[in-house]
Amino acid sequence: MQLFFLYAFLGVPFLSASSLADQRRFLISGSAQEQQQSMAALAKVGRPAVPLLLEVIRDEKDPMAKARAGSALHELFKNVQNRASEDLKMLSPLANSADGVVADAALESVALFREEPEARIIIRKSIQEKRNEMLRAKAIGWLAVVSNYDPAEAGFLQGLLADESEIVRIRAAYSLGRMGHRDGLPLLIEILNRVPDQSRNWALLWEAASAAGAIGSRDALPALEKIAKSNKYGPAKAGAKMAIKEIELKGIATREKQLIFLAKLLGNPYYARWAAGHLLDMPGHDTIAILNPLVEDPHNPGREAASRVLSALRAETP
Repeated sequence: MQLFFLYAFLGVPFLSASSLADQRRFLISGSAQEQQQSMAALAKVGRPAVPLLLEVIRDEKDPMAKARAGSALHELFKNVQNRASEDLKMLSPLANSADGVVADAALESVALFREEPEARIIIRKSIQEKRNEMLRAKAIGWLAVVSNYDPAEAGFLQGLLADESEIVRIRAAYSLGRMGHRDGLPLLIEILNRVPDQSRNWALLWEAASAAGAIGSRDALPALEKIAKSNKYGPAKAGAKMAIKEIELKGIATREKQLIFLAKLLGNPYYARWAAGHLLDMPGHDTIAILNPLVEDPHNPGREAASRVLSALRAETP
């Protein structure tokens, strides 16, 4: 009873042991609606749900049930009050599992422990030891999340530029580019200059284009412009166009001119979402000042996009 009042006081839903067992059953074998409701309920319960979710990820046979438990655990751990250093000791063996679904679910939660050095160790180990190249490539993104592109990780990532997996090399080049390193540029240009053939090749070209945009070197523009002007490259064409804009943005010397550049692109349906994302990453009174005239002009094609960005910025800017 005391536990019930404690949870009520904290605003956390209380679930008894039997209720937790019911939620576990719904999560694994319930209807689609029951599965979604169980994921939400377990995520809100907080730490009492952690052992249950870890057990489902580890032991359940259905890979979709494992994935649902992983999503619920990730949502639960988004609240820092639900995390404890000891959780990494339980997540570590799961992250090292030969079962890709288990490792994927565990690593996604590990990446939330940004304040814990052990989290980086677990993710690096996964990148080095996993056989599944897509999971290794994904883990490079998790390393970026947990380290916030810490330059201290550059040496580790530079070593991956010689990895046997091409997608791993590309993702490493992307992260290095976000850190200001151009080490992976020759690799990316070589990939971008390939003749397109199959859909897998298109996917690699898109990844390479994105990484080239992160690096921001004009040396990649000839290859990117060739892709952007052709319909032979499938979705890589869109990736090349965005990468070109990334490089153009990085080449603008002042913040004021960057804001003007992005504000103009809000009126272009092709680039509006990309420009809005960058503007949201550049909060400040100067950003608001540049967007205000766009919102007030009923004839401006970027008015609605500017209005949405402005509302979000005003909510965050004191």
